[in-house]
Amino acid sequence: MKYLFSIILIVNTILLFSQSDHFVTVSLDKMNIAYIGFPNPIKISVEGYKNEDLTVALNSYNSPDTIIPIEDGKYDLRVTGGKEAFIIIKSNSDTLGKIKVLIQRIPDPKPNYSLMKDEIPTENVISKNDLLNDFYLTTEPEQVFVYDCEFIITNYIFSHTDTAKNIKKTIECEGNRLNKKIKKYISKLPAGSEISFTIFCVGPDNEKRKLEPLVLQLKS
Repeated sequence: MKYLFSIILIVNTILLFSQSDHFVTVSLDKMNIAYIGFPNPIKISVEGYKNEDLTVALNSYNSPDTIIPIEDGKYDLRVTGGKEAFIIIKSNSDTLGKIKVLIQRIPDPKPNYSLMKDEIPTENVISKNDLLNDFYLTTEPEQVFVYDCEFIITNYIFSHTDTAKNIKKTIECEGNRLNKKIKKYISKLPAGSEISFTIFCVGPDNEKRKLEPLVLQLKS
């Protein structure tokens, strides 16, 4: 007997797998990747079977990994590490499908900034007035990451190099806003000065990330 199995994971692609005499169709909504520390949404259905008649389990090398039913045919896949895991679908003692999912860490976000007056930054040139009064640091996800994912900025390092004196000034600060010490230093810088912010942040996987520096140039 042959079963048609479909699982919507997280690029409108159809992959075919076979297991004994079962023909398995996998329809990927976004990609066949599960991200560490993230509730990866999946949808599972098997033609000819009611969702309540299916048993869905996860086979992985990490005991905390799990697949959690959310509602009819929908699940959250949560993984903590490793390179791959297998979603196994059964009805009674019959195995209807076994699907391999690749495991990856959530990509580092890109450093960015916003202004409290709701202007959207379009370039890395900023006025001193905006920097001192409306500026705060943010992050934005890489384009390859398809989910909304919040990263909390825990701290950052402000840097400026005085090329004339060959002196580099660094100031560490908690949070994502400028403290008084940094504002005082910036207020004395001339137009054309380059400053940078090295952001440290934490995502859903609780991994602390150090991002590439955000480099800005001051204009008058």
